[in-house]
Amino acid sequence: MRSTAEELRTFKESHVWLDILDELTQCIEVYKQELLDIPTGISANNPTTAVVLTHMGCMDGLIKGLAYVSNEMIDVMIEEFENKQRNKNSGEAPAETEPFTGD
Repeated sequence: MRSTAEELRTFKESHVWLDILDELTQCIEVYKQELLDIPTGISANNPTTAVVLTHMGCMDGLIKGLAYVSNEMIDVMIEEFENKQRNKNSGEAPAETEPFTGD
């Protein structure tokens, strides 16, 4: 990681990040609305079940991914940086981090 924990904290409070959050929030709302509109599209287009479920899964994945970026990513990066610093200072091997599961 090239950034320090302090740089990440500063970025998290910056107008640039707040503007990015606004855009991410708008995207999340668009995808949520699209997910809600799927039943209307089904009745009009009569797609197969597989197509509908695939589309719903895509929308759900996009929503979860954007939520992670907007709500957790910077904090996870700060925590990872601080863990590496602690391990480096204590001489311990780096701890394994849990992969993002979207929950």
